[in-house]
Amino acid sequence: MQTVSDKWKQNQERDFTSEGYLDITMQVTDPEVFRVGSVAVNTEADISMTNTVLGMDSYDVKPYTTLEPYVWKLDGTRIGLPDTGELFTGYVSEVTCNGAGNFTTQPVITISFSETITHTVPGITLIFSEVYDSYATSFLLEVSNNGNVIYSLDETANDKATVIIDQDFVNFDEVSLTIRKWLKPYERARVAALLMGFTEQFTKTDIFKYQNTQYIGLVSDKLPKLEITFDVDNTSGKFNPLNPDGITAYLMNKQEISVKYGFKLNNNVEYITGGTYFLSEWSAPQNGLKATFRARDILEYFNNTYMKGRYVPAGQTLYDMAMDIFTEANLPLNRDGTVRYHVDNSLQTIKTKAPLPLQSMAVCLQLIANAGKCIIRPTRDGQIYIEPLNIDLSDYEINNFNSYKKAEIETIKQVKDIKVK
Repeated sequence: MQTVSDKWKQNQERDFTSEGYLDITMQVTDPEVFRVGSVAVNTEADISMTNTVLGMDSYDVKPYTTLEPYVWKLDGTRIGLPDTGELFTGYVSEVTCNGAGNFTTQPVITISFSETITHTVPGITLIFSEVYDSYATSFLLEVSNNGNVIYSLDETANDKATVIIDQDFVNFDEVSLTIRKWLKPYERARVAALLMGFTEQFTKTDIFKYQNTQYIGLVSDKLPKLEITFDVDNTSGKFNPLNPDGITAYLMNKQEISVKYGFKLNNNVEYITGGTYFLSEWSAPQNGLKATFRARDILEYFNNTYMKGRYVPAGQTLYDMAMDIFTEANLPLNRDGTVRYHVDNSLQTIKTKAPLPLQSMAVCLQLIANAGKCIIRPTRDGQIYIEPLNIDLSDYEINNFNSYKKAEIETIKQVKDIKVK
């Protein structure tokens, strides 16, 4: 029998950065009403929608009306559907259930991967309709390999909008979800996301303490630092290493953490992106009430020593040197398949014969940015930029009106040279 420590060790040895995103295809029983993504709602224009689940292709769809109870009032006003802004719709079925919640034509979602998944996937997370607090009370989930079902979950008494299947999956190429019965009568089936793995969401009721630290050097004299530390409720023992029903086996370095800040206005909560961070360390004292997590920006991927610095008699551009480091760091791709790094073209005009020292990849990037009169700028969406300082770049202006205290100003010596051993 595999123990918690064995499973944790196995997961730590996995190279998540090399797994990437696979090409997949999706089939549904009613494709005309298939919706996945964050959609800008506009009743006078087409809706451009980007799929955010498992790297699937984008879809362009027309505005639509679901005409369900709890969604539209008799006077035509909307409930939960804003006139403008963003709304995560997920999958919406064409058919509606009957008065008992049963579907005459059962919606089926099938996800087929371009190749067999040979590494272990720790679980599957089904997220139904969190917006309307509705879900499938009866469904069938099947995981297959080459047409042969290797795992089946026949659920007939579900009572949650988010369902986590705590099961390791390996050697599969297809996942199928059949929705049989819905919670509320005369509604369409909704699936916000089907995630391969676990997802944990903490709200203010779960968080005991939260701290955000941000620093960016305007002359690259120091490495930027965007870091969060937070304590969450662990009274259930979910994060205790010795708990066989816990999830510590799946807590790994560099797991992505997304932060959003919400502010309640009237009956609505408006959110802004607080940042994208990567888990660096965590601790959960035995018999303790909390678990502590620390995560930092994408520079967490640049801690290893860079050992490929080389002397080039003809010289090499700072741009090429930076690209070599990004290749060595092996950053994960964005969900749309694009890279997370962006290097300004001005570095292509600056050459040097000096090889990079035996330092961390982060320090090597700092030397390159400093020599190219650039700054290193991690962003809230998990990107990293090496570019000249833009004095107009500001998320929010701090002036005498909204500043809690006066700025502290100090001068530093001008950087004249860089010594490399």
